[in-house]
Amino acid sequence: MENTKKLYRSRTDKILGGVCGGLAQYFGIDAVLLRIGFVIFALADGVGIILYIILVIIIPNEPGDDVDVDRMQKTKDFAGEVGKRAQTFADDVRQRTSSSDRRNFIGFVIIGLGVLLLIQRILPSMWFEWRMVWPVVIIIIGIVLLFKRNNHHG
Repeated sequence: MENTKKLYRSRTDKILGGVCGGLAQYFGIDAVLLRIGFVIFALADGVGIILYIILVIIIPNEPGDDVDVDRMQKTKDFAGEVGKRAQTFADDVRQRTSSSDRRNFIGFVIIGLGVLLLIQRILPSMWFEWRMVWPVVIIIIGIVLLFKRNNHHG
């Protein structure tokens, strides 16, 4: 009999519906990263909330008996883990970049925000929407971080 991997909502690694825990187990990744992703998408016009609800509906519960999970403690653990990872990431960025690199990056961010504010003043509101700015800013920051990382390793 073939042992195929199936996607289930986790009964033990859950804060709300077990979606992130189940996806993490299925794909072999950290549930905290998935939870952070859902929070980010939830802040982006509620897309994460809608996606999470859809996944709760379509992904079946893990087989077995219900497990009593302390959701408050899980939430505290998640917040603590996010804080630790953010601190580790900030420390890593500090160690890898010189103060002039950080100053340049901050300068580019400030110039970019200034350009966006200027565009908002110049163009009619129908051509420019703030809700479109933050995803673009996040994408640009990600590209810059990847580009810098590749340059340091290349």
